[in-house]
Amino acid sequence: MLLSIVIPTRNRPELLSKCLESLASEGLDRTDTEVIVVDDASESGAAEKTRVLCESRGARRIRLEKRTGASFARNCGINASSGEWIAFLDDDVRVAAGWYSHLRDLLGTTAAEIAGIEGRVIAEGDGLWDREVQNETGGLYLTCHIVYRASVLKRIAGFDEHFNAQIPSCEDHELASRILRWGPVVYHHSLAVMHASRRVNSLRYLLASPMRIRSQLESEYYFYSKQKDMYHLFRHCTTFFGTYRAILLKHAWTSLHRRPANLFARHPVQSAVLQCSCIVEQAFAWILLPVFLVRYCTKALTFFNDGVDPVLTARFWGFAHAMPSHTYRASSNLFRAVMFSVTRKPVYSIVPFLNRRVRSNQASSIARCFLRIDDVFLDNKEAVERMCEITSRKGIPYLAAVIGSHITDERYSSTLKAVRQSGADIGLHGFVHEGNFGPYNSEILQLPFPRLSTSVEKVLAVFPESARPFVFVPPFNAINRDQILFLGKYFKVICGGPETARFTDKTIGPVALLNGSWYFPAFHPFYQGSSAILRSRALDRYGPLGCNICFSVHMPDEAKDRFRDFSALIDHIADTLTSWEIFKQGSFADLRYGVV
Repeated sequence: MLLSIVIPTRNRPELLSKCLESLASEGLDRTDTEVIVVDDASESGAAEKTRVLCESRGARRIRLEKRTGASFARNCGINASSGEWIAFLDDDVRVAAGWYSHLRDLLGTTAAEIAGIEGRVIAEGDGLWDREVQNETGGLYLTCHIVYRASVLKRIAGFDEHFNAQIPSCEDHELASRILRWGPVVYHHSLAVMHASRRVNSLRYLLASPMRIRSQLESEYYFYSKQKDMYHLFRHCTTFFGTYRAILLKHAWTSLHRRPANLFARHPVQSAVLQCSCIVEQAFAWILLPVFLVRYCTKALTFFNDGVDPVLTARFWGFAHAMPSHTYRASSNLFRAVMFSVTRKPVYSIVPFLNRRVRSNQASSIARCFLRIDDVFLDNKEAVERMCEITSRKGIPYLAAVIGSHITDERYSSTLKAVRQSGADIGLHGFVHEGNFGPYNSEILQLPFPRLSTSVEKVLAVFPESARPFVFVPPFNAINRDQILFLGKYFKVICGGPETARFTDKTIGPVALLNGSWYFPAFHPFYQGSSAILRSRALDRYGPLGCNICFSVHMPDEAKDRFRDFSALIDHIADTLTSWEIFKQGSFADLRYGVV
């Protein structure tokens, strides 16, 4: 079947009737198109009307006994569907003439890499609330009118059901953030629906202002916490607290300013209600501010840890039993985070974690240190040769992060061979080592999974299977949670750094992932230049105390003094360095530092 149309509804049979009537007038081909109406526990009278409507219009009806919200209802529709594409409509929209034939033409010609099609939403009515759901330019991803590939929807498990009847907003943007990891969503202005005018009870709207702003903030906070790297695609601000600041300072103004001025003159009562409501919402947001600040600092939402294997992680660290997920977490300095653009001082550090291990006497005899050298640019032959001479002479194991475009270039094959012969395991350091994704310096964050997969496979094909890189080092250390899990099918270890911490619940690693791979970032004070690491003296205190430390330096920085500080650092840590090959062995019970 080509197309499934899913329509959630609750207690609105009159609007649903118009929606189904508009679809029926399009002459749906029932051999390859189905309509699924999901009744989200409508009251008995409305539920019976909905049943009759569905029977008369040839729509399949799914009745939910308990109200759960539109996300759960739409997921029920997804699970019951059999179409290659799933179109979502709300019960208060009517499709424009020619909608169905136009959509079928689009589906027949849409490129394989396209994950979805976004349609136009025309707002009917001229009330103050009617324009809130219109979509005239695209990029809004409104689920009242959007079409997604069923295969992608089912791969990502559909809508996040955390968005329920109590916090119903942001579910469309959260879904779109995951959809976009699999391919673009294109906008077609000519594919249109009309959204019915909103009916607003002025008194109820005003009284509900405190709960409404709380619900919106709760939804916003959850959305940001889960999709921090994608948040900037859907908001003017790059963080939740940036959005919150705008609400605190400008909510009443922006709510009024975004509406045409002539509407206020035509609707004086609505205008008064809206202005009063906005003031109440803005004031209540100030009251709620301490709640969200405390929650963010002490009980932040976590998602990355859902993919961590606690038993294997504890075994690697030498703990006697599985430890809570917050055990393996770096500490952050709120002041430094706020002032980072000015001070440029590290925000995240693993020193508090190491101190906790020492104080709790949980340090085992297992102590492993790992060396990672980033930005090993093979076109800088002189620096590479000097680095290889030092590492070969000192006989140390290390990871050399090399960009994909150099690995696949035959001009650098002899230099790459020299790096491997110097004691290095090769880590894939992205592909061209350039790019950005909104506010982030990143090559990887902007790559959807199909492109990322193709790029990885192109590089790995250069190597014999037994010699392929088993470590991935993201350029600029920016990579998100889902990409780490996705890359687990290609690499045994995925690295990271301070830039990754916000996307991975500040996990320090190495931690075993449930997909069989490992996540191992580097953090301050062991992620900086060799001279700074030596000055910190942190390695003297923590290196031999049952810790797993990743020393991470950058070849271009070390080359500035012809690797003198780098050589001194190697002399200091050589006895504790472990080969990265340890992650390929799968057994850690009897391993000690310096032994592989």
